[in-house]
Amino acid sequence: MNESGVDSVVVDCETGRMRLGLAARLAEHLGAEHVPLGEVRADALAGAVRQRTGPTENDTRPHDTRRSA
Repeated sequence: MNESGVDSVVVDCETGRMRLGLAARLAEHLGAEHVPLGEVRADALAGAVRQRTGPTENDTRPHDTRRSA
């Protein structure tokens, strides 16, 4: 998808002892940002999406160029 210009974020929902690492592999394959579920906060997830897509015309907040998860 990355090669076609589609940006993506993969939220890794695997928890516990039996982790297969599928989300990390998917993110790598897609060229996406990998965000473990334990690090997901609404503002951080929105920031990661905003960074990938850019601000919308209705978004009056300054665009943050830092990578956040």
